[in-house]
Amino acid sequence: TDSVATFTATKAHASLGGPIHGGCQALLMEMAAIEKLQHDYEMDSMSIQYLGAPSKRDIRIIVDDPICNTSSSSTVTVHVSLLSGNDPRPKSEGVLQFSPKK
Repeated sequence: TDSVATFTATKAHASLGGPIHGGCQALLMEMAAIEKLQHDYEMDSMSIQYLGAPSKRDIRIIVDDPICNTSSSSTVTVHVSLLSGNDPRPKSEGVLQFSPKK
């Protein structure tokens, strides 16, 4: 859907701590957020909290609705959660800042 994406990690995406590398998690979050924004924005910054290693190869990425920033009506914040398997607890969470493409 426009709010949930799924991904199956392979050995190429793996790290020592689990089935998917943190950098790969960050890239998936960025791609999902851009899709939610319909490609009209470019990322300015990203902050990710890694809460625990995913225990499964099946990854679910949940993208919240964008929030317009009050200080600048042209920038938006997108919150993204990465979950593992059927576990409802996020394994990582990202806060991504976007501005309109120039």
